[in-house]
Amino acid sequence: MDMASGLKKTVMETKNISVISMPSGAINIQFGVIDVMHTLDFKHLLLPHRHDHYCCFIATAGAGQFKVDFQVYSLSAPCVLILYPGQVHELIDGTGIKGWALNFSSDIVDEAPKNIFEQAVSPLGAIELDETQKLWFDSLMFMMEQGFSQQATGFYNQTIHALTNAFFFNAAEIFSIQDKQRSQSHSTRKIEIVQKFRQLIKRNFKHLKRPVDYAALMHVTVSHLNDTVKSVTGFSATLLIQQHLLTEAQRLLYYTTCNIKEISHSLGFEDEKYFTRLFQKRKGVSPTVFRKSTAHD
Repeated sequence: MDMASGLKKTVMETKNISVISMPSGAINIQFGVIDVMHTLDFKHLLLPHRHDHYCCFIATAGAGQFKVDFQVYSLSAPCVLILYPGQVHELIDGTGIKGWALNFSSDIVDEAPKNIFEQAVSPLGAIELDETQKLWFDSLMFMMEQGFSQQATGFYNQTIHALTNAFFFNAAEIFSIQDKQRSQSHSTRKIEIVQKFRQLIKRNFKHLKRPVDYAALMHVTVSHLNDTVKSVTGFSATLLIQQHLLTEAQRLLYYTTCNIKEISHSLGFEDEKYFTRLFQKRKGVSPTVFRKSTAHD
């Protein structure tokens, strides 16, 4: 990746996961061309790492696989992959991928597309593109490339920020359409309930762990919440809460050196043994075994 001049990445090591931070004093945007097969600067992608900003890949050719928060996602061009700040990820296979990379701080993009991704019924994976959409993103990336080469212009920052928001808005719009198509067999009211439930989980999972607590916030009965979530997602409300909790637990086990008791308390569990039993039940191994098995991935 040939990052623009003055936008070199800053890396802070914590345990075995690199945290790649947006450089201070920059315009909070990084841009580069992807040629994984030939670019040595992509070595860091082969190891688990996380960003304190959005990290996006626009694949125009080839295919590959990313592991994101311990789930494997396949990429087949043309597509867009958007990684949230804080997600642990690594490139498993990317020798054939070519395209673009765009990183940006969350504070420079509009809240509306953020909400689209946050409230989606289905999880965010690779966003598939048709040929027209691919050409649109290609054109936008060429404009970004030209913009970064003209840093002396008076409206450089405003231009780059506008192009970045154009990228984010269009990606959100395409994802929203695809998300609605996947859930079109359900009523609008059911979709709204699931979207609100997911949003509340993200904000409250550390201290609210029962469906009845979320039902109260949403002013619906717990049976209605359970039935709706099950019919739309195929999972129980309890399982969605636990999935979010345990994904965060995996991040902490993988990313920090905190002991099991500290992690369980940070996630709002008063009983460390209950946390361990829950982790074992849902993930098939204990937190200790998980940490040891991933220590040298």
